[in-house]
Amino acid sequence: MDNRAFPLHFMANRRPDAPRFRACIRGGFCCIVWLPMKASLYMCTHAELLNDPRFSIAKCVLHRTLKPRWITWQANPGQINLIFYHDPVLIEAAGTRTAVPANTLVPWPPGEPRAYGNKETDWCTSAIDCGGSYVKEVLCANGFAWRQPVMLPDAYVWESYLEAIRRELVTYERPSRTLLENLFENWMIELRRAANPPEPASTLPERLRRVVGHVNRRLASEMTLARLAALAGLSKRHFSAEFTRHMHVSPIDYVIARRMERAAFLLADAELTVSEIGVLVGYPDLFYFSRLFKKHYGKSPTAFREQRQAGRGGPRDRARRTARWRIQGEAGSAPRPAWRKTSPAP
Repeated sequence: MDNRAFPLHFMANRRPDAPRFRACIRGGFCCIVWLPMKASLYMCTHAELLNDPRFSIAKCVLHRTLKPRWITWQANPGQINLIFYHDPVLIEAAGTRTAVPANTLVPWPPGEPRAYGNKETDWCTSAIDCGGSYVKEVLCANGFAWRQPVMLPDAYVWESYLEAIRRELVTYERPSRTLLENLFENWMIELRRAANPPEPASTLPERLRRVVGHVNRRLASEMTLARLAALAGLSKRHFSAEFTRHMHVSPIDYVIARRMERAAFLLADAELTVSEIGVLVGYPDLFYFSRLFKKHYGKSPTAFREQRQAGRGGPRDRARRTARWRIQGEAGSAPRPAWRKTSPAP
């Protein structure tokens, strides 16, 4: 998996579309309260990007949560929709309904009806509406076919690039067309690679690949050397030696590094507090989390966030962006508040 630190919004460890949660101390334990997610709809009004026959972007949608229902709508003649389904849904193509699992991308062709949904439970999507000859060329070059589901291991690559494109569009009065085209092409290449990983001819043994996948998917959960060794089916001593030999880092140091990278992603979301981010990456103890983060990045989480925000422009820049974009928020549904006990991890 690519470890580049693209800042992400609305991202959680277990599931990208999971509701937010806030850490609280109750009875000496760290408890978690589930909070509602928000979806954001970004409508581009930049004429040069809307009307370009080569490469156009009309809309970005991040984590839109929908009630149980079936949706049918007709797309514009030049509109290509790349829709990512965070939850299992049914899609209809050529009169046939097909079940697709969570973390699936479906490219929808221009000018044709779209039909999809889940009538049993709430479901979540993210999407980009784009068009132009360049988009079609890139999709074709990477083997994407209309209405054909592309199943991905998780939402990491999808969200990384969607957020990078959105950030370019909302940060600058005149977004770089070259940068946007390069981001889109690299995005499709990495999605293809994520959907079609190399054959297991890797020198990394299957038991270690299983451990690495577990770590990357469950950064918020407790991870001890004993648990990881048990997952690999080895003793702690043999597991640590084999992991270090193949990964060139100890198991616990690998866990810490991945958690710090994810924390750096989440610090781009101003709606999350540093304490909440600590819980999301497996460190309910704020002081311990801050100490590890500073050791990894050379500055505290707060200083790291302030430095990034300082690079995005002042109030005048934000005012110009607001004038150029219409931003709408849509509150999604969430389960009832629940408490659960957690314990510190490495």
